[in-house]
Amino acid sequence: MTITYNNNKLEKSVSDLKNINKNYGKITGKKILERLDILESADNLLIINEIEVLRLHKLGGNKKNQWSIDLHQNWRLLFEITHDPIPMLENDEGGNDGFDFLAITSIEITSIEDTH
Repeated sequence: MTITYNNNKLEKSVSDLKNINKNYGKITGKKILERLDILESADNLLIINEIEVLRLHKLGGNKKNQWSIDLHQNWRLLFEITHDPIPMLENDEGGNDGFDFLAITSIEITSIEDTH
């Protein structure tokens, strides 16, 4: 999957183990590295959706265009789908709220945060 970052500061915060541990702590930092590795090696969002521990879900409210995967405790990695338009299914028999996860291959990480 193609991954970009919302800004240089965010990208730098996850660029190496030292920065990750400094910004997020060792346990959450380890999970960030694991999740980034999974995202980078996945061909599409369908693979991410099938990994239950990630708990991929669409957010609402002021983050309605963002998606989330779990990191550690209340920490989440938030991202937006960067396809324009976002691939949609003609009929949603797979329970994906109409999103064609198989065709989604590009995301932008917007933040890593404690969402609670």
